[in-house]
Amino acid sequence: MVANPIDRYGVGSLGDDMNYDDDGSLEILLQHEMPPAGATKNWIPTPDGPFNLFLRTYLPGPSFVEQDYVPPAVTRI
Repeated sequence: MVANPIDRYGVGSLGDDMNYDDDGSLEILLQHEMPPAGATKNWIPTPDGPFNLFLRTYLPGPSFVEQDYVPPAVTRI
């Protein structure tokens, strides 16, 4: 975790007011610099340099337990 101006250290499926695209997809921004106004809802601040990304699940479904689930790819923009 890294100290940041919005005190955010992760996002989750419950209670987070994210901005979804018109097609229902969700883009999460992992970056050190604050994004433009309006995009901060989908921003997870990162350190200025290398970092590790973790996917944490609570009460995962069978596809995750059986290791059939493949998380979406992370794409560098």
